[in-house]
Amino acid sequence: MPDWTPQIRTECFILADGAQEANGKLYILGGGWDTLLSRTYPFTHPQLSLAVKLSVPWSESARPHEVLVDLVDEDGRSILTEPPRLQLTLTRPLNAGPGDEIALPFTLTLAQLTIPRPARYSVLLHVDGRVVARTAFRASQPVLQE
Repeated sequence: MPDWTPQIRTECFILADGAQEANGKLYILGGGWDTLLSRTYPFTHPQLSLAVKLSVPWSESARPHEVLVDLVDEDGRSILTEPPRLQLTLTRPLNAGPGDEIALPFTLTLAQLTIPRPARYSVLLHVDGRVVARTAFRASQPVLQE
C-alpha cells in the first residue's frame, strides 16, 4: 500500500555556472550543463552552483530541516572533504493552511571543487537524511582533432 504521508519533494535541481535566489525566484546562469572538460586530472573547477526548489507540505513547514549536498563518484564515494549542510526552516505564509505545499527556493555554490579523474559524478540532495534529488555530470578530456 502506498505511503500518502506528505513529504518534501524536489521541483527543480539544476547544475549551473552561477545561481541566486531573490524574492522567491531562482536566477540561473549557464544552467543545465552535464559535462566538464579538462586536459589534466585532478583539476580544480572554480565553481559549481545548484539551483533548487523544494515543495514543502504545510505539515512539514515551521520546523527545521537538515539539507546536505554531496558529490559522489561512480562507486558512490564522496569526493568532498566536508559536504555542505544547511539548516532550513520555512515560515508558513499567512494564506497557507493544512494540505497546502509551500515553495522553498534556494541556491548553493561549491567553490574550488577538485575533480580527481575523468568519470561520471552524481550530485545528491539529502533532506533529513533522505535523498530527494540527484543529477549527474561527466568529467572527461577533450577529444583532439587531427
